[in-house]
Amino acid sequence: MPKFNVIIDKPEEYSGIIVNTDFKSVLKFFRMIEAEDLNEEEKTRLTMQIFFNGKIPLVKNLWEEIENFLIYDSQKGEKSEGAKVFDYNADHGRIFAAFWETYGIDLRNTNMHWFVFRELFDAIPEKTKLMQVIDIRGKKLKKEDSAEYKKQIMKLKNIYRLDTGDNISGALDRW
Repeated sequence: MPKFNVIIDKPEEYSGIIVNTDFKSVLKFFRMIEAEDLNEEEKTRLTMQIFFNGKIPLVKNLWEEIENFLIYDSQKGEKSEGAKVFDYNADHGRIFAAFWETYGIDLRNTNMHWFVFRELFDAIPEKTKLMQVIDIRGKKLKKEDSAEYKKQIMKLKNIYRLDTGDNISGALDRW
């Protein structure tokens, strides 16, 4: 099967299932998955609400199908190595600013297929704050780097670190 083409394809269906493909739904899903105060049953129910308007589709490998939809990108299937350098929730403001700066798109007031969002995201220029922060988080220090450089990079890594373990969901009715 040919790869999805963002110019001519607009799938609203995945393996015969009508799916809410808007990027905001995917971002809500990512936020919900990280919520520590939700159990697996609540997360499953909310996933069905987010993507399928509360209906439970009869698909053999539903979670695999959802994962395949979510990881659409040019490196599909590749594992990233090293520390996490990006988070859709933690970096939401920088994502918003990068889309505004690069494309003139106000993400609050637009609908966009997840695959289109990902193609635009992957093309965000290095000059944006988002890409600069991602670069800082991913920097590897070398023995030959000066002490001053190491100190500066470690300070920046601390400023832009991705905190984990925050309870971000609050209440179920947010979804």
